[in-house]
Amino acid sequence: MLLTDLSATLINAPPDQVDTNIEEAQRLICALLDIDMAALWQLSVDDPSVLVLTHLYVDKEGLQREGEFHHDDFPWVRDELMAGRTVSLSSLDQLPAAAAVDRQAALKAGIKSHLSFPLVVGGGSVVGVLGLNSLRAERDWPEELVSRLRVLARILSSAIVRKQADPALRQSEAQLELAAGSANAGLWSLDLETERYWMTKVAAKMFGFDAAEGITFPQVLERIDQEDRERVKQALERAVESGEEERVAYRITHDDGAVRWMVSRGRFQTDASGNRNLLMGVTLDITETKLRGEALRASEARLSSAVELAELGLYEVLDGNQFTFLDDLGRDLVGLPKSTIPYEEVLQFWARRIHPEDQPRIIELQRRLREGELQKVTVEYRYENPRRGTIWIHHLSHVLLRGAEGRPVLTIGVLRDITDQKVLEESLRKALEEVQRLRERLELENTYLREQLQRDDGQDAIVGESEPVLRMLTAAKQVAPTDSSVLITGETGTGKELLAQAIHDLSKRVSRAMVKVNCAALPAPLIEGELFGREKGAYTGAMTQQHGRFEVADGSTIFLDEIGDLPLELQTKLLRVLQDGRFEHLGSTKTISVD
Repeated sequence: MLLTDLSATLINAPPDQVDTNIEEAQRLICALLDIDMAALWQLSVDDPSVLVLTHLYVDKEGLQREGEFHHDDFPWVRDELMAGRTVSLSSLDQLPAAAAVDRQAALKAGIKSHLSFPLVVGGGSVVGVLGLNSLRAERDWPEELVSRLRVLARILSSAIVRKQADPALRQSEAQLELAAGSANAGLWSLDLETERYWMTKVAAKMFGFDAAEGITFPQVLERIDQEDRERVKQALERAVESGEEERVAYRITHDDGAVRWMVSRGRFQTDASGNRNLLMGVTLDITETKLRGEALRASEARLSSAVELAELGLYEVLDGNQFTFLDDLGRDLVGLPKSTIPYEEVLQFWARRIHPEDQPRIIELQRRLREGELQKVTVEYRYENPRRGTIWIHHLSHVLLRGAEGRPVLTIGVLRDITDQKVLEESLRKALEEVQRLRERLELENTYLREQLQRDDGQDAIVGESEPVLRMLTAAKQVAPTDSSVLITGETGTGKELLAQAIHDLSKRVSRAMVKVNCAALPAPLIEGELFGREKGAYTGAMTQQHGRFEVADGSTIFLDEIGDLPLELQTKLLRVLQDGRFEHLGSTKTISVD
């Protein structure tokens, strides 16, 4: 019964009362068991190898008092106890020869019988020693008594360890509360079995309590707005089931009727048995953020007509990852079902559908916005809308409020579909490229036309009424309306170029200038570039892109004079052009088709 009473007293004793309770326990044990002396030694804080006498009870006046004992006086007993073994001596004669120093110290102190226990908590190291001594006469230490006193030693061990840990624990809690308080964050833990909270003072004040002690979950739940209670309970259930961190926003009503918005994050801790009984978390007061949000939504109502005309989708994000508002146009642009996806999942839904080629750029901008490098971001990107396919979105995101660490607390943004604008820009770009191509070709045609106007060429320039001349002109009239390639042979000076011009003038291509190329007059290294064109940098000195003669003659006629003088490798390329009208610029792999 005494052990039971002492257990209850020491286990529940505040740290500042542990010493008094240990001394009372020594007195009661000595009185009940007729023991003359009880001594408790603890390891020194400065030197863990030294035992210091901290609690001594002596039954009779005139016997040895505190200060007359030293741990070095009993080296053999000390070593046994530090090894975790109990020492039981009904008589000093039971001491081994190795304990000669201990025997002399015991005789000097008047000790007749001795019983001592190492003070250990769990399977840890020794934190101290409990010694019981008979000074008047020798006595036995029955095993049943030793067993029960060993329980007392464990109780005393726990009390000592708890007292030693209390200052460090209190300092740690004070530092933690100070750090959390400076960030206006309330720390708490909830024991599911007892439904009791541990709270910092900041947390207790947030929930509307005067003190942080004795607060229970039903009391907190009572202060939560009725519309929000079920959501809080569901978040608690999800945390228990998943073991993952849960976040929930809700309203608290204080005793004075004031309503405050809170957001809490918490995660369950699992004990050695796998049970999740302790939920630890932090709560922030976001009332001011909410008020700003409501003011923004009021402004949105006033600007709704302008927004509708501009076809802008509006959204609001809390803490950088929690959508709290997204209008219908925004939902349509993102491709969300009207009401089946909760705000918690909008960010992931949107991020997964950004075009793969644009994702790295968007992720980097998000990081810079989140870490405070940017306050506002404007960006255009492609987006895979589930119903509309690939669209272009213009996206503006602006951080209105940041927390103590610079992290975004409130972010607003707008989305706009610019697909039609992008299609128009692309069409315009292609049109400008085509205009540029036609302008360059026209300039080249004008050059050839001016050269041609300086000459008297064509059918009228061919003079003759002989049978061979008339036969030649008849053949020219027959071939001119066709799109066939024509081979003209003859000695130098017989008028092959005049006949080629006559065929062109008689064809449906007469409105365009005929392009003439003297293959024999072109330097061999430049022939391919002149005929087929080149890209910028195709060879040393090629500073600009150049269109070839075949491109200039697209839709008209090209006359290749002295074609036999072309290098053989170019004649192979020329054959392909004659067959299907296709070739590549020098330095390019893009195929060009001409008529």
